[in-house]
Amino acid sequence: MAIQFTEKQTRVLEARDHNILVSAAAGSGKTAVLVERIVRMISEGERPLDIDRLLVVTFTRAAAAQMRERIARAVSDRLREDPSNAHLRRQETLIHNAQITTIDSFCSYLLRNNFSEIDLDPDFRVMDQTESELMSADVLDSFLEECYQQADPAFLECAAYFCPGSDDRGLQKMIADLYTMSSSRPQPEFWLKQRREDYHVESKEEIFTSLWLQTGILQTLEQLEDMDRQYSDMLEICGEPDGPEGYAALLTLEQDSLFGKLRQEPVLSIRQGHRGSLLQLAGSLDAEQAKAVWDLISGLRGASFGRLPALGKKRYPNVSESKKNRVKDRRAAIKTKIASICGKYSESSADLVFHTMRAADGPLRELVDLTLAYADRYRQAKREKNLLDFPDLEHYALQVLLEFHEDGTCTPRPAAMEYRDVKQSIYKFRLARPEIFMEKFDTYRPFDPATERIDLDQNFRSRRQVLDSVNDVFERIMRREIGGVQYDDTVSLKLGA
Repeated sequence: MAIQFTEKQTRVLEARDHNILVSAAAGSGKTAVLVERIVRMISEGERPLDIDRLLVVTFTRAAAAQMRERIARAVSDRLREDPSNAHLRRQETLIHNAQITTIDSFCSYLLRNNFSEIDLDPDFRVMDQTESELMSADVLDSFLEECYQQADPAFLECAAYFCPGSDDRGLQKMIADLYTMSSSRPQPEFWLKQRREDYHVESKEEIFTSLWLQTGILQTLEQLEDMDRQYSDMLEICGEPDGPEGYAALLTLEQDSLFGKLRQEPVLSIRQGHRGSLLQLAGSLDAEQAKAVWDLISGLRGASFGRLPALGKKRYPNVSESKKNRVKDRRAAIKTKIASICGKYSESSADLVFHTMRAADGPLRELVDLTLAYADRYRQAKREKNLLDFPDLEHYALQVLLEFHEDGTCTPRPAAMEYRDVKQSIYKFRLARPEIFMEKFDTYRPFDPATERIDLDQNFRSRRQVLDSVNDVFERIMRREIGGVQYDDTVSLKLGA
């Protein structure tokens, strides 16, 4: 029996000649839709594609094998209906070499077919996670031992700053963590060199232009926006027939006192015209804008919370105890968060940040230089044994495809031009950056002729009771600053069965 696709699923199947972003919920039939889309692309139209011209990337080898099997079965089914179709017979042969694979396997494929482009021995072996962790730890131990023997003053100052005691495991961990974070970037060395400047400031005003501080204040600003929404939610509960309406007056005053400035200049202008996460603006604010956000946050230090009135049964006989407790619990949680935030932001703490950055500037630069030197030592150790780890697969694959320049820009290499017709569907893996997807999620629009977003939000796997329970929990705990997405009606699970 043929699958009956929904209206949104059909839009995914029929979308052509433009970029599409498919945001698919659990149990929404995404694998079936992707398989059907691929089968239609290789079997329908005036010029159907060959299956080996597509790149389909999934998370696990098992998932890739399952998808390959489904596509092969669908091709066989169509061949039974049209046995004289030479193009479909060709697909039965090509599917065995089609790139339906994991990202690591595809990178390995790129390297073994283009090894001469980057002077790589094609007989390399990929280490598993345990082997790479042991090898990297051994290299780091011997590297730091040499540093202590050389006793360079800059190194000793760095070690004393980050590890004031006799135990240097903290320094080891910092180098290892910094290396790991850099490995998740397209250009690790370029990224690390940028980090050398993170704590370099000449005046207190300069701290407000630093990337890390803007990241922190914008993240806090998103938390405040979320608390503002929670106050609006609490007021909605108060306005329900069995809601604690006696709380509404105090909550309204508190909301205006705490969050009213979010809707005023100059903070309002930062949010205007920007639909996505505020964190995407980190590093782009000028000092005046960042200082305005800082002042708004530090102004919460004077915030006060009144006492919720008693809601006696005589005056409020219909108030739901669960709704009353829900409001009280949310408000109490917000009070705790506000107190935590107030301890971090003030005029005096800005002075402290400035002096701390000045003191940390030299040690941080040395820490970055140590990480760069360690990365080079580890790379040499792997090359001597012709070994690669998983990040190497991705970085070398990028070198095959792109020519990187000193200013951080890049241009396509011949291999990239050869593979440029490839379409990708990439799931999150390891140190992937969810904000990349969220940026697309925020900028792609339904029915957009150039960049279309299609939300597959119907769940065909679970009963209504399960979905209602999941939605109820997620609506309370999933916020943009926590899970990267605001769990609202746009992304909630809808019954499809």
